[in-house]
Amino acid sequence: MKRLLVLLVLITLISAVGVFAECTETDDGKDFAVKGTTTYSKGNNVIAENVDLCINSGTLTEYFCDQDGKTTYENYACNCVDGACTDVTETEEPAEVPPVETPEEPKTKPAGTELPKGLSVALTKVKNENAKQMIQQNLERFQENYQQRLQKMEGVEVEEVDEETGEVKVKAKEPVKYFGLINGKATKRFSINVEGKIEEKAPWYKFLYRETTG
Repeated sequence: MKRLLVLLVLITLISAVGVFAECTETDDGKDFAVKGTTTYSKGNNVIAENVDLCINSGTLTEYFCDQDGKTTYENYACNCVDGACTDVTETEEPAEVPPVETPEEPKTKPAGTELPKGLSVALTKVKNENAKQMIQQNLERFQENYQQRLQKMEGVEVEEVDEETGEVKVKAKEPVKYFGLINGKATKRFSINVEGKIEEKAPWYKFLYRETTG
């Protein structure tokens, strides 16, 4: 009786040990020129079966068994037809498909945003880099707000800058009509404060002329 029990235990152990995971291939590993099937099974039970395939005409998905005896895959670039590469030999490995990276859009400065020479020359005299950045921003605000008028202005230049606050004072000559009849120029001044607000100041003789768009 005891011998029978020992025999049954041995049979059970042998059966249990015999059921192990196994990975097999029909194309003997990474054979990109041959369409193969990779099977992962335990005993007589097939857990998974994967066939080499073409993701598209230029990429092959090759299934194979890794070092741990499990199914894995890699994507390769080649001329792919029906699960195999037609432009490689059986021993040649095609180049691995690199990850697709989205190129960054080049940063370009909008046309017409270059500062006039009379304004930009003031920046060359500012030594403090932080102050230079604030002053440039204020000059760009001035240019943006007076873009059309700047086309007719003459003698545009920076009269004063404050490196501590970034405040800027600009002067320029604009066309006017004195007494409503005579063409001439009037010197105007513009102050841009630390908040970027622009204040325009007309000369004392403003009552002698009127603005003109001509």
